[in-house]
Amino acid sequence: AELGQTFTQDDPFGFSMVLTPTAISPESHTAANIGFWNSNETNMDTWVGVRIGRPAGILIGGTDANGGPIGLGNNSPFVDFTFGQTYFVDFLADGAGELSLSVYLGRDSSGAFLGSTNWTLQPDEVFAVNALGMGNPGNGSTTFWTSIDDFSYTVPEPSTAMLLGAASLLARRRRR
Repeated sequence: AELGQTFTQDDPFGFSMVLTPTAISPESHTAANIGFWNSNETNMDTWVGVRIGRPAGILIGGTDANGGPIGLGNNSPFVDFTFGQTYFVDFLADGAGELSLSVYLGRDSSGAFLGSTNWTLQPDEVFAVNALGMGNPGNGSTTFWTSIDDFSYTVPEPSTAMLLGAASLLARRRRR
């Protein structure tokens, strides 16, 4: 689903969702990618968000505009999961190069906190995304099944300091 605007690594944005991983193809090592994608690309290769799969667990994932991985690798921190269990997942890009992911047991953040992970973007890890979606990076012989509910995304409002600065500028102009 297109958002009507584009986010880059310099923008603060995030999303949360309720997910229940239900099954995976036998003897499969694949994942579902859920998050923000670039719909302007033929294959929508650029994305940033959450990867959930086996054997990795729930972790930060993505592919940058140069085709390189975001948050992936043999030493990527993750939160493990159990098939059939429901989780609340909260993802945030702070606009200053930090990606964070928190996972809770149940349908919201009042459930037991299971863990969090962070990823610091490297200077060459750049992206431009403009759509919500999910995909499967595995080949056609592997499938990962999960249900997603209550997916919502947020863009933080302008800071109070900026609003106060604009208000003082207007007040100063009125006095003249």
